[in-house]
Amino acid sequence: MGEEQFDRKEMVTRDSFVCVFAGQLNNFQRISQILDLADFLRHDDIIFQIYGEGIMLDPLREQVVTRELSNVQFMGVTSKMNVFRKMQQADACLLFSGIDEQYTKWLPNKIFDYFSSGTPVIAMAQGELAKLVEQAGGVTVPPEKTDLMASEILKLSRSSRKNRTQNGLLARDFILSNYSREKQGQELFEIISTAFNNQVHP
Repeated sequence: MGEEQFDRKEMVTRDSFVCVFAGQLNNFQRISQILDLADFLRHDDIIFQIYGEGIMLDPLREQVVTRELSNVQFMGVTSKMNVFRKMQQADACLLFSGIDEQYTKWLPNKIFDYFSSGTPVIAMAQGELAKLVEQAGGVTVPPEKTDLMASEILKLSRSSRKNRTQNGLLARDFILSNYSREKQGQELFEIISTAFNNQVHP
């Protein structure tokens, strides 16, 4: 496995378009869809890097070998800071979801990390998640529509690096302005202060 991993890392060239997924590798994350993306785009210079661990790790590795997906890399577990740096260095951050109703109110923390990195985000999303991604200037496709996501990745890979950087930074600024802990803390403080003042001065 070590030699195989080394060989795959060597595939990344300066011109490779790198897509990153970071998080738990489980069924809820619908992570297996990243292999379908890799299959769709196996003939393009697009690399899929997976950071994390979980019950799906071994099955995913087996599928990569079976399907001969040389454009998928398992990067293992590392510090949150290091993963964030890898997000910043990537060309796109990916998020997956399912069609079940439970995903309509799903808003994973990783989406804020993705946007904060300043890297463009492409997400399979519905409900609250889709609304946030679109407000921030990211790209959404319907859940489990791997072919549409592959098209969006290909479209982004063919855009200029300058445009990708500008769009990513605009999205980052939106998230930091509207969803940072400091912003949320200030809003909570104002709500509590207003409620207190109303009690003291009815």
